Amino acid sequence: MRPYQGAYRDIVVRSLVTLKALTYAPTGGIERWRAIRAAIHNKVCRHAFDREGNTFVQYYGGMELDASLLMIALVGFLPPGDSRIKGTAEAIERDLVADGFVRGIALSRRWTSCLPGKLHSFRVAFG
Repeated sequence: MRPYQGAYRDIVVRSLVTLKALTYAPTGGIERWRAIRAAIHNKVCRHAFDREGNTFVQYYGGMELDASLLMIALVGFLPPGDSRIKGTAEAIERDLVADGFVRGIALSRRWTSCLPGKLHSFRVAFG
C-alpha cells in the first residue's frame, strides 16, 4: 500500500500523529514513569541551570538564554514562585526583550552565523 500523497498529506499525517499520541498507553506502571520524570527533572535542574546567573539555560552546560524557557512555569516543571523561575524571567526580560518584543534566542555570533534568514521577535501574552 502506497502512503497518501494528496493535497492534504500534511494534515493527514498530523492527524494520525495526534491520534496516536492521544491513544498511546505507556507500559511499565505509573511508578516507573514517575521515577523517569523525577530523574529528568533532577538532571535538568542540575545541568541546565546556571547558578551564577540564576537562570535556566538553552542546553546542558550552556550559558545562552532561549525564550522557550518561559514555558518552565507554564507546564508545571517548577512552581511559578520558584526563585529559579523568577531569575530566568528577569534574565529573559533583560537580555531578550527589545521594544516590547521577545527575541527567541540571544543574537550571538555563534547563532547568527549558522541560522539562515532573518530572526523575528514576538510578544508574550498571558490571559
